[in-house]
Amino acid sequence: MSDYSNINVREYSDLQLIKMIGVFIKRKRINQEYTQAELAERCGLERASIVRLESGKGATIATFIRVLRMLSELELFEPFTRASELTPIEIYKIEKKIRKNRRMRVRHKKIENS
Repeated sequence: MSDYSNINVREYSDLQLIKMIGVFIKRKRINQEYTQAELAERCGLERASIVRLESGKGATIATFIRVLRMLSELELFEPFTRASELTPIEIYKIEKKIRKNRRMRVRHKKIENS
């Protein structure tokens, strides 16, 4: 996969990112010499699903995963597997900290509005 480390994805809108995903999928499909119909059939999808995904008009996460699996690009999900390395206690502590921070923000807002 290409190195995109110099791109700050936070600068893009949701729509721009969806379109970038579509372009990525289209390039991978073409590089592997699949037509949209062939890729759809191999994924168990309708061709229209591939068209929507590639054109940036959206798709379900399940569709996205099916297509990535067929194109051998599931390594894109590796960062998500790291979250499962947290123990239940670690998850509890993180969630507790988040709840505490939210309560603090609410208190500060009440004081500011007084």
